[in-house]
Amino acid sequence: ALFQMEGDMKDHLLRIIEKGKLVNKYEVLKFTVREEKLPKESKEILIKQSLRMAYFVDTPAVNELEVLMKIRYLAIREITPYKAGDVTSVVIKHFERMKFEYDKGRETNSHVIEALNCLGSMGTHEAAVTCAQYLEYINLITEKKKVFDEQIVLTLINNLEILDNKVAIDPLQYTVFLDYNDKIKKAAQEVADKLMGF
Repeated sequence: ALFQMEGDMKDHLLRIIEKGKLVNKYEVLKFTVREEKLPKESKEILIKQSLRMAYFVDTPAVNELEVLMKIRYLAIREITPYKAGDVTSVVIKHFERMKFEYDKGRETNSHVIEALNCLGSMGTHEAAVTCAQYLEYINLITEKKKVFDEQIVLTLINNLEILDNKVAIDPLQYTVFLDYNDKIKKAAQEVADKLMGF
């Protein structure tokens, strides 16, 4: 039915993302992701706008919070392959929220991992700094409590390698000296060496 509308499809969908009800915004995002007839460029614009909207929308009613979180999760997952560095600030905002909720035991590690993979795809200095600071934070917790999530740490190290920024060298080198397992230490050393040009 959407393709029977007159005018530019992308503009119609953007209007819904900007002015429609939250549940309709979510339907537009799902449609955007699965609709093969939409050009890739239009998909990228619509996904980015959905992500921005999901973080700058007026505080929704309690019964709409679940829909809002679904929009955020899906937009983060779907924008990752586009390497859309111009939404770095929003992706950082999402990551910080996931990190906070995970630390409180209210979020799963899978959503933290998705946020880290999205940060890694940004290719920006700001994304690299955010990831490097998160490794510093995890190192601090590991040093004090001797507990860590292997999946998160390895994902983080992998994305620091992708971001290829020297800001990660110090925290990576420090990782090698802490009570991590050999798999993590080896990965951290390899990425640190690569960043230093060895």
